[in-house]
Amino acid sequence: MWLEFACALSLAVAAVASVAAFPPRMSESRSLVEQRDAWLGWRQDPRAPTRPDVFAADGHGSVIESLSARDGNLSDERGIPKVAADLETSRDLSFHVLPKPTVQDGAEGTPKVVSGLTVQALGKEFRPDPARVVVQQTAFDRGGNTSVRNTDRAHLEWKSRGYFQRNRDLGQVFTAPRDFEPAAIVLRTGPADAAVLEGAPGAKVFVQFFEVTGQPRIHDNGTPAGTDAKHGFSKNHRCDDYLLGVEYRPLSVVTGGVFPDLPPTRDPDGKPNGTSAGCLVYLRWALEREARLPLKAGKRYAFMVGFEEPGPERGFTLANANAAGVNAPPSLTDAHDRYPGGWGLRREGDGTLPPTMIPGEHPPADAAQREQLYREAVFGEGSLRYLLSPTTDGYPDVDTYRDMEFYVEAAEAGSGANETTVPPDHE
Repeated sequence: MWLEFACALSLAVAAVASVAAFPPRMSESRSLVEQRDAWLGWRQDPRAPTRPDVFAADGHGSVIESLSARDGNLSDERGIPKVAADLETSRDLSFHVLPKPTVQDGAEGTPKVVSGLTVQALGKEFRPDPARVVVQQTAFDRGGNTSVRNTDRAHLEWKSRGYFQRNRDLGQVFTAPRDFEPAAIVLRTGPADAAVLEGAPGAKVFVQFFEVTGQPRIHDNGTPAGTDAKHGFSKNHRCDDYLLGVEYRPLSVVTGGVFPDLPPTRDPDGKPNGTSAGCLVYLRWALEREARLPLKAGKRYAFMVGFEEPGPERGFTLANANAAGVNAPPSLTDAHDRYPGGWGLRREGDGTLPPTMIPGEHPPADAAQREQLYREAVFGEGSLRYLLSPTTDGYPDVDTYRDMEFYVEAAEAGSGANETTVPPDHE
């Protein structure tokens, strides 16, 4: 028996070691939760009780896509990843491939953190300068709240479906039509009552940049046309789709910004206060010279914005156009898509997808269960938060067919915004 166990264990080690040779990356995978949490050796995944379909190891510090029964082509009929399907002794293992931790900003695989961000409210009217706006998406939906938030643990909102509402950063992928250095990004607060919460004005904010590689492939989450989505703002089949095949390499995090002093649209208790003065206000996120990055024509990049620190009622919304509710085949480049050069992004809590849910009108009484739900709802400390990969996937909504209203301004005047030809997105 011991001999059989030793042989099986050695096979498991060999199988895992073989997948650990991929180069470091941040991937649109199922959920890379604690991306710098392990040194050499193996680590039992804390989500094992609820996610027995995932395993990995930490070889030389690589990140590979998670293997999940949610992606049917990666698992056998038992829900065991194909890599380990024949290893009976690995049935109870649940691991992730995690990168080695690095402690210095700007080291390989970690974003450089620099100061140099200023956020200015421009009012409800904005006229883009065609000589400086390199890329833009101007459409937005007239309803709904798509929130950026960083709520402190004591004020997390409990959802009766069984989880705490998770903290969130939001962003956008775009394609550079020419070589340029971005000097500013103009965004717009949303149209509905959560546009500006009481804890937003005066709070520290950041913008993070990524290089985006790979080719996006839409995964329909097992709900093709003619079926109901498993989650989302409607039952339309698109509402739970997410992207595969894309990697996000962190470039920099620019700090020093403060959210402007806009009139809140909700009171301190989170209830609508009847004012819309903070709705649909343009915000310019300006970068000082030392915080700018050179971008190359034809390459995809992404930006993401959020609050640096948690606090009560700390949130605002972003105006955007979302085609998830359109009853059409999956596509990022059809007539319903407002910006074929990219897509919306989010980063939620510790990255667990879907979140662990224990339904009830109140959080569970069990301390361990309650602590797990808290942990999934908040961002990791320090640079862990900035290392957590963006994703189109989320809960309850996704960003696959969403594009923010945005304007990227160049440091130097040029020919203005351009249309960008992009490759097919769906197989």
